[in-house]
Amino acid sequence: MKFAANVWDDLRDGFSNFDLWWMLATQDIRQRYRRSMIGPFWITITMVVVIAGLGPLYARLFNIAASDYVPNLAAGLIAWSLISGGLTEACNAFIGSENLIKSTSAPMTVHVLRAATRSLLLFVHNLVALVPFLLIYRVNPGWELLLFPVGLLILSTFIVASGYLLGTFCARFRDMQQIILNVLQFAFFLTPIIWKPGALNGRTTIIDANPFFWLIEIIRAPMLGYVAKPMHYLGAVGLTVAVAAVGLVFFARYRRRVAYWV
Repeated sequence: MKFAANVWDDLRDGFSNFDLWWMLATQDIRQRYRRSMIGPFWITITMVVVIAGLGPLYARLFNIAASDYVPNLAAGLIAWSLISGGLTEACNAFIGSENLIKSTSAPMTVHVLRAATRSLLLFVHNLVALVPFLLIYRVNPGWELLLFPVGLLILSTFIVASGYLLGTFCARFRDMQQIILNVLQFAFFLTPIIWKPGALNGRTTIIDANPFFWLIEIIRAPMLGYVAKPMHYLGAVGLTVAVAAVGLVFFARYRRRVAYWV
């Protein structure tokens, strides 16, 4: 019960310190692109170049019309950038805040939210890269775009929840970070991002069982003007709840040790 009370206090104080974790996250972005003329928009340019280069080529390789393939690839890569970037930042939630953890008494939740906010800010810059491809290929999202905030909220919650689990775990076991990166690289090729589900000739069971596909679909579908399956929303919510439950239990048990691990 004492552990639960301490975690609740940490969560409450951390979320209420919006000015602190927002300032730290934006400062991290500025520092990362210090002395750059266009700053984080290099991310946008890089994403546009990658999509423009790979899109038409892979459309020919898969024998799919570019108007059908390129927007799907663009939305998929942008959604994946949030998932992979968010989980990578989650691994560094406490390690990257070592100095602050050892020198201040700020709630540990501040560092989790700082890492999650960094990934969301970079995602916003990547999101701009989708616009020209929607215009070029005349994709009109329609009313389905109203579901985008719902998917983004679920995915953002998943990233924050992952911060408690992966942040604590990676602070204790540094090799875990490299394992996560390898898993993400493997998952990228198993998830319909550069290929479409139709390529499996109707054998969609393996796709629908992929949790990364759930997370991608709930934000990719609204951007392209269709609605993700209810099972994808249910799967994403269930995954988020499970990660949050395990992460908070793990965090509650070892929260006081993080300062020694980092």
